[in-house]
Amino acid sequence: MSTPTTPLKAVSPAVQKHVSSIWAKSVEVDGKAPHADNPTYPYLVTGVEQITPTREQVEAFETKRNALDRKIAPKKLETINCFYNPTSEGLVKKILQNGWKDTFQMNPEQLLLFSNANIAASHNKVMYHKMFIVRVTLGLEGSDYNITEGKQVKIKDLDSIISSFLVVYRNSLDPTPPQSPVTDRKVSSASTTPTKTTTTTTSISSPTTTKPGVTPGGLMGDGIICPSCQRQNAGNTRYCIRCGANL
Repeated sequence: MSTPTTPLKAVSPAVQKHVSSIWAKSVEVDGKAPHADNPTYPYLVTGVEQITPTREQVEAFETKRNALDRKIAPKKLETINCFYNPTSEGLVKKILQNGWKDTFQMNPEQLLLFSNANIAASHNKVMYHKMFIVRVTLGLEGSDYNITEGKQVKIKDLDSIISSFLVVYRNSLDPTPPQSPVTDRKVSSASTTPTKTTTTTTSISSPTTTKPGVTPGGLMGDGIICPSCQRQNAGNTRYCIRCGANL
């Protein structure tokens, strides 16, 4: 029997505003937003879903947190928000279904958590417009975790991580943000082209139609296959209509 996917729940506008403030706080400099008009600049949060971890994931997180709390006593245990930018929809589903430890325990170097959301969003070469917001229990620096100068948070025991939100975002500086589905576009299926006859000098118009199986842009079939999620897109699309990756 396969493990059920972790439920994602839609949130209210108030919760989405709260999530945007979590992002904004992570990029503050000396307690102030670098750009007052857009505290998450250059990014914009466009959608939020709340993640409900499985009972097993919650129990593992609480057990680890209690152990770290006893370990560092009488110091206060710190839990912080961190950000992870996945590279594909397949990886998103794997994390939701299996959790962080089962997903990354064999390749922990692939788990790039950052305390700064903007750094997390710009770190991957493969642009994918989704972001995990997670809670991370730190413990003792050096033995349980390390934070690099580049704001990367390295955790020794991945049970110290639990998911909070899955965020959809876009870059406000991108002149051509991820497109809506091609079916929403109004693309003419016929055009007129002037052709000159051999007997007269008068130009006449004859209708031409797009051949079946050819997308606008001259590519056969469904066009370009997204390297991130394998979705087929029309030939004149620069971004994947499913995940927003560059084509």
